[in-house]
Amino acid sequence: MKFKYYNLSKLPKLAWCAIATSKSPEIHIYHGNGIETFEDFFVEGAWDGDFCSADFHKSKFFMGSGGKLLENGLGGVLFATSNHTLERLYSISEKDVVYISNSLPFILYMSELELELKYLEYEIDFNSILKGINKYKKMILLSEGKKIQLHYYCNILLSDKYELIEIQKDVIKPFIDYKDYENQLLQTLKMFVNNAQSNKRKMKYGLIATISKGYDAAASAAIAKEVGCETVVSFNKPKKYAEDCGSDIARQLGYKNVITKNADDYLNNTSLIEAEFLSSGELGSGIVFTAFEKEFKNNIVFVGERGDKLWDKNWIDTNKEMRFKNEIFSGTSMIENRLRVGYILFPVPLFGASQWPSIHNISNSNEMEPYSVGGKYDRPIPRRILETRSVSRNMFGIEKKRSRI
Repeated sequence: MKFKYYNLSKLPKLAWCAIATSKSPEIHIYHGNGIETFEDFFVEGAWDGDFCSADFHKSKFFMGSGGKLLENGLGGVLFATSNHTLERLYSISEKDVVYISNSLPFILYMSELELELKYLEYEIDFNSILKGINKYKKMILLSEGKKIQLHYYCNILLSDKYELIEIQKDVIKPFIDYKDYENQLLQTLKMFVNNAQSNKRKMKYGLIATISKGYDAAASAAIAKEVGCETVVSFNKPKKYAEDCGSDIARQLGYKNVITKNADDYLNNTSLIEAEFLSSGELGSGIVFTAFEKEFKNNIVFVGERGDKLWDKNWIDTNKEMRFKNEIFSGTSMIENRLRVGYILFPVPLFGASQWPSIHNISNSNEMEPYSVGGKYDRPIPRRILETRSVSRNMFGIEKKRSRI
């Protein structure tokens, strides 16, 4: 097997679709101009390792997607998803042809297949990932009885027999204590940033973070500052966002560039941007971030997604499957926007999510008692991250807001 590339300038810059047929040893890769392409691998995103080694499939925290020839193509092709469940890969197997892509609209276009317009449970099916990586609905109905498969948090082997085989990603060891957790997180981020800014890339990525007065985004921004991030964004309008604006915390952390905008800016769009955020099967909860498209472009975007679960000391259903009970939104709505605009999403709290029980144990350990404030809204890990970086206790994590940042 070998790769043959087709750079399509009109595609979203980070979208790709691989087409393999048993009639040819060539794997045809149709892609946007932001994809890094080499003889033996292609990738969009970054990971905690040397860029040229292309070991994104072995990474602790790979953000993005890609494919790699094994044994110079004699061992097949390995495709890799992100190391979290906010993004996924798609595959369609049709007779002698296999399609694999990081974009649902693109794979449907290339395979000339469509959604079944009479089927009313797409939202339920796509959001089933909230049940965890072992219980979500993998096969989704298309028109004419065809199926498309969803792949989360795994590697996918395309064998020399043109069969797709899911392979579990390497699992990290449980965290010992807070320092072990923080050190591994920071070390991973530093390696990740070095990878994203490698001179071997045609497109290097800068750094930007979101911030609010809540625990998760603020702590994620604090961690991002440690690895060189100097720009944060926050919403200051309408009223519910104004009350949650994190600009004062950003300045306390030493951020030089603090950008605030109106979360309702998307209401002024005339390009049906809603379709982009709904196309993942989620209800479009991330659409407010279109206000920051200019700022997100060509950047690693640090967010606090899922910190409300992984960092909550009172959460009961801790697990190793990234199962989020009682959650409404799967958090996947930004997939197609990310591919078009061209950024890497870095959900800081999801680092080490496969060892969530050990993170929960740290939150409830004796060493974290000074950072526990009691009550239902109590997250000692992000509180320690912030308070040990000169952010006073009364500046954040006081009241749970329902704003999105």
